[in-house]
Amino acid sequence: MELLDEDAAPNLYATLTQELQADDLVGQATVLTGTHIGERVLLWPNGNMSGDVTDKNLLEQISTHAEDLFKRQETRKLEISVGNEKAEVFIQVYPPSPRLIVVGAVHIAVPLVALGNTMGFRTVVVDARSAFATPERFPHADEIIVKWPAEALESLHLDEGSYVAVLSHDPKFDVPALQVAVQSKARYVGVLASKHTYHILHEFFAGGRCARGIAGKSAHADRNQKNWDLVAQKGLHFRSWQR
Repeated sequence: MELLDEDAAPNLYATLTQELQADDLVGQATVLTGTHIGERVLLWPNGNMSGDVTDKNLLEQISTHAEDLFKRQETRKLEISVGNEKAEVFIQVYPPSPRLIVVGAVHIAVPLVALGNTMGFRTVVVDARSAFATPERFPHADEIIVKWPAEALESLHLDEGSYVAVLSHDPKFDVPALQVAVQSKARYVGVLASKHTYHILHEFFAGGRCARGIAGKSAHADRNQKNWDLVAQKGLHFRSWQR
């Protein structure tokens, strides 16, 4: 935890405006009751803070609660003990705009992109095959990127508002793309793939070569093998079929 600028209160609005314009994940805590009523602090996921909250204990508790709220992307009013009194603190989290990135311009991607668009997501279709990734097939897509998926995902700078669905059904596209996606800040990563890809992914993720876990199941996996554990706070959601 680091308080960036104790004299930043007059500039909080300007700083918050800049963060929102940049579409970054940011939060603001406002003390509603108690001795420190009216004091505010801006919060970032890396633990940095900027504001005029003067009580160190109060700041530490705000930081602890904010860490959980950032993960959930939730806004909440909390009651925090400060010395002999209790203070109500309102922590508002401003998440990035949601993006749905669909890897693979396959037939099931068409309704998924349309649904994402209807639900308010900025929709992006990624595929190296220009014959499939066309505006005619994806009239609801906000952006179509004709590149190798791993390269495209790197350039998209996946953030906490990114939801990635890997659907190409081809290991040469899926596996490199997933290696990028699961090690990014993306809020959700899912894949629909064949049994063959399932085993490739099992070797990569369950083999400890990625810090982020994998969750899900294959109906055709060894019956003696339990579903892969979700070994990180966010995991890869996997479904497969026989081929």
